[in-house]
Amino acid sequence: MSIPQVILTVRLSALGDVAMTVPAVCSVALAYPETSMYVLTLTPFAPLFKYAPSNVHLLLVDKQEIRTLFGLYKTLRKIRRELRPNTVADLHNVLRSWLIDLYFSCYGCRVAILNKRRLGRLSLWFKKPYEQQRPFTRRYFDVFKKIGLEADASDFFLSLSSKHTSIKQSETPLIGIAPFARYQGKTYPPQLMRRSVKLLLKTTDCHILLFAGRSEAELAVVKRWQRESPRVTSVAGQYTLEQELDIMRSCALMLTMDSANMHLASLVGVRVVSLWGCTTPACGFLGWRQHKEDVIVAGLACQPCSVSGTNHCRYQNFPCLVAITPEMIVEKVKTILQC
Repeated sequence: MSIPQVILTVRLSALGDVAMTVPAVCSVALAYPETSMYVLTLTPFAPLFKYAPSNVHLLLVDKQEIRTLFGLYKTLRKIRRELRPNTVADLHNVLRSWLIDLYFSCYGCRVAILNKRRLGRLSLWFKKPYEQQRPFTRRYFDVFKKIGLEADASDFFLSLSSKHTSIKQSETPLIGIAPFARYQGKTYPPQLMRRSVKLLLKTTDCHILLFAGRSEAELAVVKRWQRESPRVTSVAGQYTLEQELDIMRSCALMLTMDSANMHLASLVGVRVVSLWGCTTPACGFLGWRQHKEDVIVAGLACQPCSVSGTNHCRYQNFPCLVAITPEMIVEKVKTILQC
């Protein structure tokens, strides 16, 4: 099988999922410097690839540009005329990416598609004990292997240019906490997380950095927690994605949900204690190079009830999250920090 010269790599959303593709994209690009790799993704995710190898090029689009069939067609026609890719690596495997695959296959392009193993996911609900699904970070490597590009990424982490200097450095360990996720079924109850923060401050000599989105509700919560202790600092809503990655790199560890922040911290080589509710690591979404022993999951019979997240619970109160106590979280953190 000949080595592709121009590859169109497709992964349009979401932030955490795009972050998971970075190790594969960058490792393959490093292993095959003669191959030009064009990554088709959404504009907000550009910082994830800023420090990629020089043969990785971004094709950034806005959601509105590809919202309609005609808009998608115009984008693809422009890509074909200007770049003439001979291979498509579909790292998304959804309807929109299928249309992209079909378009380029009509012009003779070789197409390799991510295997989501959707049938295998059913075993998570109907087969107990369920089988661990292949990590998605590894499945992205499988896509490139299909087109003859194999790479070893055992030591890959995102290399940033320099430390961010606006965060006051502390002699005590910095612990980053990202207390929110996109779905309620993934979000540890805020009142329990607040107790976890207080317990951490009481039992460890650390400084806590709070990460959150830009919504008013999330910002209000982390600002309130910041006012409760001088050893808590909110970095939410103040920095670009690239700067937040730089700040994460300063942390001794991160405490997150099964969320984009877990994957962002993983990219810069930070150890993550992750909390899992309606999903479990068995779904295959554990962060790149993270340790299974750093996962906190209740292991209830109803878990997982979703692969990617949900806002609904048959028991109303998400017992999978409530069963995780602040004491369990703090004990895990202290074990890692060896307090």
